[in-house]
Amino acid sequence: MDDSAFDALEDTFRYQGPEAVLDLVIAVAHREKNHRMLFGARIMQVRRRLGLPLIDTGLVPEVTDEQRPAYERALTEAARETGELLLVSGDIAAAWQYFKAIDAPAPVADAIQHVNEGENLDRIIEIAFREGVNRRKGFELILKHHGICSA
Repeated sequence: MDDSAFDALEDTFRYQGPEAVLDLVIAVAHREKNHRMLFGARIMQVRRRLGLPLIDTGLVPEVTDEQRPAYERALTEAARETGELLLVSGDIAAAWQYFKAIDAPAPVADAIQHVNEGENLDRIIEIAFREGVNRRKGFELILKHHGICSA
């Protein structure tokens, strides 16, 4: 984000409030295809709605039993949204971080099924074969790119 984006955020906060700032950050994240920023802004949104600090520095979020279902639902939705956008952009390895966090390997397994070569191939093989997301395709990729001895 450049200085004009920060000026826009400041003006938005001044005239429209914090929720509008988060909406603007989400719009900028979409436009810039900054998926990490999108995920962070989505989490900040739910934290704000639940009355929690926007940034949690603890290992485990301090949410009450009443807040937990909404927080976990929003976290799952944000991870799924971010993971799907990363898959659309072709970054299977980055998408896996988000889908793994919500225990939803199917979209990554489907994406791996269509991989034959490309960047991050060793990481994709690791996800597919060693992490068990799509073992058959992972094994095929090992055979094709590293040979029978590696398989």
